[in-house]
Amino acid sequence: MLSRRVVAGSVTAALIAGCGGGDKPRAASDGRREIVRPPSPQVLAYVTARAVVVEEAGKDRTVARVNRDDRIDQFLWSGDGRQLAWLQNTEEPSYEQSLHLVDVRTGVERTWKDVYGLLTPSPRGVAIGAYNGRFHEYLPDGAQRSYRVTLPATPKRRKALGLEPASPAPSTETAFATPINGDWLVPARLTGAGPEGSRYDLVAYRADTASTRVLRPSRGEAGIAAAVRIDDRRVVWATQAGTECAAGNSLAGYGLKVPNLPESIGAVWIVRELSASGESADLIARRMSFLQGSDTCASTDGGQRTWFHLRRGKWQQRGEGVADVAVASDGRIARVNGTVPSGKLDVGLEADELAYGSAWLEPVGGERTPLPKGTRAVAFSPASPMTLRTTVGDGPALTSRAVLTPSGVGALQLGRSLASIRAATSTALTTLSRNGRCTEIRATDLRLDNRLGVRGTLVDDTLEALSVTTRDTKIDDEDDYGIGDLQPGVKKVVPRGPRTWRGVRAGDALNDLVAAHGMPARRTTRSRQGAVEYEYQVKGGLLVARADANATVRRIDLFRGGTAPSCAARD
Repeated sequence: MLSRRVVAGSVTAALIAGCGGGDKPRAASDGRREIVRPPSPQVLAYVTARAVVVEEAGKDRTVARVNRDDRIDQFLWSGDGRQLAWLQNTEEPSYEQSLHLVDVRTGVERTWKDVYGLLTPSPRGVAIGAYNGRFHEYLPDGAQRSYRVTLPATPKRRKALGLEPASPAPSTETAFATPINGDWLVPARLTGAGPEGSRYDLVAYRADTASTRVLRPSRGEAGIAAAVRIDDRRVVWATQAGTECAAGNSLAGYGLKVPNLPESIGAVWIVRELSASGESADLIARRMSFLQGSDTCASTDGGQRTWFHLRRGKWQQRGEGVADVAVASDGRIARVNGTVPSGKLDVGLEADELAYGSAWLEPVGGERTPLPKGTRAVAFSPASPMTLRTTVGDGPALTSRAVLTPSGVGALQLGRSLASIRAATSTALTTLSRNGRCTEIRATDLRLDNRLGVRGTLVDDTLEALSVTTRDTKIDDEDDYGIGDLQPGVKKVVPRGPRTWRGVRAGDALNDLVAAHGMPARRTTRSRQGAVEYEYQVKGGLLVARADANATVRRIDLFRGGTAPSCAARD
């Protein structure tokens, strides 16, 4: 079975050189925003049982090979129209799913194993949701960037989300991520204690400032079954709430109102695929209902899948027996026919076992051109530009090999503004408002952030403090790297981050600190567990090192002007 952009099935239940012809894609700068523009006219790509093919000016060109027995899911283009991406499922000798990204000009193909979730285009690659508030972006050079949706865990914020004020900070599972007018739009499930239990809320994560805001909260559990970005202003998605036959799919959108599908007596619509079509959207759905006298949810439409097109605020039925469809902004239609064979019940939200039929490309007012036998999926390159805020400059990247001097580390120099810091490094930096005048700054890529362990504090747009911590691995939570006192709950302390100008880093022994920096000007016990702070007066500021009861340096702070800002808490 093969589907194009989004395979139906709740993500919460399971857990990318231009083409010839037309205008070549190009990048432009719009102030602090990067704009990528796909080729025009749109280019058609399709998948057969053995190959991924691009059709241009009436000529077909194979850009990648696939195995006949593998299933290809979520076939889509990157935002710039340079890359094609898909998830490939191998059944034998053991089940394995991998993400593939191929350059349609050079044929260079990248592969990542064990990738699961809903794919959406990013400017030059694809993005996919993940757990613990994260989402990932996969790029043509083989890089994988990781981002985090950070919701402030204050009692006031918890109450705004409908959670109990005293409950723990909600865990966040992102469904997908897609650029919208410079920001990442990220629907996510927030799970926390509330009057009605688990919650689902849509949050918008701004890659530039890392601020989040709840857009459309909805009560009760829900998952994203399908999603598609139409252009830089609009996104459509299908949500799944309750059991399939009890609730079916509801449709919603950002930047536009999306009606639900027409009612079907005694059955509900389950969205199998959702795709963009120029200025609008298309979807393929199936009627489902409970079998008589049974609690089994099955197809009721004789193996047919129905194609709907969104036009003037209404879903219009365009045909049945459609396995896949793509519509270009100029009206061209690429279609693959297919049905579920007799005896296949199409139970639940599992993928259809389709029997593929004929496929063709139909121009406006022209004759249909057959596509090769065995075509399983079709996709036109994007019709509109994609915008994302730029968060990097031209200076050297931040690395853990940099030296922490009295004035800072790398581009993170005390006294600098946020704009000058970003201009001084090619490392993407994220900021998070803490409270009042204070903002935290860190590396955007979570893997790099994990290696560095560096946090900065901006006060009124001036960098006033830096801190480097060890990576404290918890016994029950491998992803919790908080600062503690190496008391119950901490399994291991791992050194990390830049060394001071005298060669000491977080994670070294206290004796090494004293040998390198001498006796401190001040020594203060900070907790009952025996954590002690050592203060050193340095040129233009203050260096503070915290050691735990085991005489291990767990944190190093650098403060501009000799005092810590109130929001740069040292506890």
